[in-house]
Amino acid sequence: MSYRFSSLSDHQEVELTAYVADFLQLHPSAEILVGCDSQNHDGATHFAVVVGLHIPGRGARVLYARWATRLIYDICSRLLEEVRHSVEVAELIRTGIDVTVTWIDIDVNPDARYESNRIFSSAVGLVTGMGYRVRHKGDSPLMTHAADQLVK
Repeated sequence: MSYRFSSLSDHQEVELTAYVADFLQLHPSAEILVGCDSQNHDGATHFAVVVGLHIPGRGARVLYARWATRLIYDICSRLLEEVRHSVEVAELIRTGIDVTVTWIDIDVNPDARYESNRIFSSAVGLVTGMGYRVRHKGDSPLMTHAADQLVK
């Protein structure tokens, strides 16, 4: 998929890997965080994927891409699609500028009381199997919260 990223601060379109590379030149200790969220409304599934460039103790720059697709009724299929998009964006960064994303945040719950738990092992396995560290609902995943606000 071709993602069109914009900066959250001014909503101007940016080229993802060039922006991240330039930011890391100025802030080499920055962490790169990626997350995705989705919602069904208006007869479609709306996605937002977010890249956070976090400087510990100083805040973050946020880049985002939003789009809509055919309606995905099944919650587990939709959540796995979110994970796939997060990994795909992390791979764009890794292959584009040879930098590994610090965290991929996923909107999946480790608690068996929640429906998303059905895919917890698969989602975590997909992310870690690609060589990334993962945070999930129990870890307060910052980027999925940001993506949630953008997808509404």
